[in-house]
Amino acid sequence: MAAQPRSSSGRNFRVVVVIPFGRKPTVECLLHYLDKQLDIIDEVVIWRNTRQTDDLQYLAELEKTLPARSPKFTFKKIYCGGIRGVYRLYRYFRQPGTLLIKIDDDIVYMDDDCLAQLIDFAAVNRGRYTCFSANVVNNGPLDRFHQ
Repeated sequence: MAAQPRSSSGRNFRVVVVIPFGRKPTVECLLHYLDKQLDIIDEVVIWRNTRQTDDLQYLAELEKTLPARSPKFTFKKIYCGGIRGVYRLYRYFRQPGTLLIKIDDDIVYMDDDCLAQLIDFAAVNRGRYTCFSANVVNNGPLDRFHQ
């Protein structure tokens, strides 16, 4: 049996955050929050999910600057193909011993310890649950819980 991947934080699983990138203004907010939580993340993958020239130019800038901030930032140049194509990333990143956290590029607020709480919950409930979701405002399936 193959050994479980070891996280940089000592957990027996890796934490990989995947961001389907497409919107510069909100990605800047998201990166601010991720910077605060990089110590508990093993890798942040930014996946191209736009064809807009301005956003692609910003993505090219990020490819030059983010790895200098932290080697945990990596980039996938494969175009997702919009909302349906984003599901390809689940197949692409599905690896044993990895907790995959997809964070949309339009997130403009994250509590400072939200990822730590999610990771702790996932660690305790491994094998019991396979999918977790944040309490997202303006999301059809979760709106009923807000009413």
